[in-house]
Amino acid sequence: MPSGISIWSEKENINSMDAKGEVMLTILSSLSQEESKSISENVRWGQRKKFSDGRFSMPYSSFLGYDKGPDGTLVINEEQAKLVRRIFKMYLQGLSTKKIAQTLTEEGIKTVRGKDVWNPASINGVLRNEKYKGDALLQKTYTKDFLSKKRKTNRGEMLENLRYVQEEIGKTEELDEEEVRLTNELIVITGLMEDAINRNARVAQNQENYQKAFDDLTERYETTKARLEKVQEAAHGKKSRGRKIGMFIAAVENLPDKITEFNDVTWTYMVDHVTVYAKNDIRFTLNSVEEIKA
Repeated sequence: MPSGISIWSEKENINSMDAKGEVMLTILSSLSQEESKSISENVRWGQRKKFSDGRFSMPYSSFLGYDKGPDGTLVINEEQAKLVRRIFKMYLQGLSTKKIAQTLTEEGIKTVRGKDVWNPASINGVLRNEKYKGDALLQKTYTKDFLSKKRKTNRGEMLENLRYVQEEIGKTEELDEEEVRLTNELIVITGLMEDAINRNARVAQNQENYQKAFDDLTERYETTKARLEKVQEAAHGKKSRGRKIGMFIAAVENLPDKITEFNDVTWTYMVDHVTVYAKNDIRFTLNSVEEIKA
């Protein structure tokens, strides 16, 4: 600022020309920066937690074919869905994205944002949107730091987030506790059923009442057993996904700077499956759930 001009803050009672004021400004700036850092870390933690819970957000207003439901889930917009299916059908018939865009524009069909002109990039965005096949590819971009707030394409730099997701996905404490509880309940129900059978063999009783009570125990047993199997399956699935992500992280970290030959072990750890959409369109889905087009 020009020499001799001071800034006076009435709220903090600070004069920039005063030596004490300069110290206070430095302290307040430092505190403000720490607060910004804390907010950034809290937001990042919230995003990671959403990812590990399988929740995600999306720009519903620009998502062709879907609307936002009352509970925040996707609801098919049947009118727009017809257009989405038509775009995929035209592409499979061999039409280029440019030709598809030209056709829709000539027919006077508006884009999802209400524009009259379609462009190839919009068509390509629909064709490459993984959500149309039921997947959600998260953190395609990320904020490099809380000061610059510049967003950057994620090309593997966010492994720490993947480690957090691995840790959260692999947690099965609650499921393990429920498994123990359900197992104990099955033991109790089995004991009650055996007691009922033995008592019926020793003591004369109304068989209709006995059968009803036994049927109730049987139904309770089957319900508990079915729930136990679901819990065991869920726990196994979480542990399996956690291990798979762990193997992917290890494979990425152990990659050499330059790959000169095929390595089947690295391939197994990194690639989940390969999908061939067309002659020149092959997609590799990694064990981190990221998709790469060859």
